[in-house]
Amino acid sequence: MSPLPLYDVTTFNRYVGIGLSSMSPAAVVLTDMGYVVPLLEANILLNCALSHDREVRITLAERFTVEPYEWGVQSPQWKTGDAGRFDVILASDVVYDPVGYEPLVLTLTDLLTAANGEYHGVCILAHRHRHPEDERFFRLLREVQGAIVEEIDFSINSIQDCSTDRPQSEELLDVKLFKIRIVLP
Repeated sequence: MSPLPLYDVTTFNRYVGIGLSSMSPAAVVLTDMGYVVPLLEANILLNCALSHDREVRITLAERFTVEPYEWGVQSPQWKTGDAGRFDVILASDVVYDPVGYEPLVLTLTDLLTAANGEYHGVCILAHRHRHPEDERFFRLLREVQGAIVEEIDFSINSIQDCSTDRPQSEELLDVKLFKIRIVLP
């Protein structure tokens, strides 16, 4: 199996994007608002310097890029040709403010649909209910032509937070995972 190109729309949660390095992906594009990009770049360099695993250092240095991106804005220039095809899009902790629901749906639709309509990636979304209107995001997403939104059945047995060495499973019991695809006719 060849490495997958990955896209992370949630670099606010640094563990998700940087944790991808252990999977040896073909490419990882981390995105956030423009003012956060220097912090993300520094985070990659720091993780590269601190890693004892040579393969992880190489993966971080050669395959990770950071790009500014605002949800709902026209496709960024780096999303063209094969470079813009992502097999996996990761999103965690992104459904928190109703103002962002429509722009996020537009972004996911754009990233999951190739210009020629032939390519379809998958988005894995980790969601914790935070706002009374959360369901509106999922309703908007399901209204997209060809959108398939499926909850992933999973359980958290024992997740360790490396920054505190304490189990996190109780704090994560309300987190749900969703698989999102767009299948065009």
